[in-house]
Amino acid sequence: MGDPGSEIIESVPPAGPEASESTTDENEDDIQFVSITKELHIQYLSHLLQRNF
Repeated sequence: MGDPGSEIIESVPPAGPEASESTTDENEDDIQFVSITKELHIQYLSHLLQRNF
């Protein structure tokens, strides 16, 4: 057992140039998802504004 800080955590993904391509693909998917979500929010708010005026 020992100090809690002395345990090695193996689940942390690599950072920097040694990061895998799957991490890059996941980031691109996240960016695309956020863009689509923002667009849907804009369309929804525009619809609400047109309905109320």
